[in-house]
Amino acid sequence: MKSGEERPAEDLAGPFLPSHLYVHVPFCRSKCDYCDFYSISGRPDDLVEPVFRGIRSQLVGWSNSGL
Repeated sequence: MKSGEERPAEDLAGPFLPSHLYVHVPFCRSKCDYCDFYSISGRPDDLVEPVFRGIRSQLVGWSNSGL
């Protein structure tokens, strides 16, 4: 499809899949003054595994949703 060309109506009916995915991992070496994302300085060992399990669970859920 060329730039500026109209999309067929059937393309507009269903959900659009994003072409990019951002996964925020909230562990940073240090906090930046300009960052608005939630983050934790350092790497608290008791939180790393639960956070990654949660991210994995959401990704699996989205992949199984049929989007």
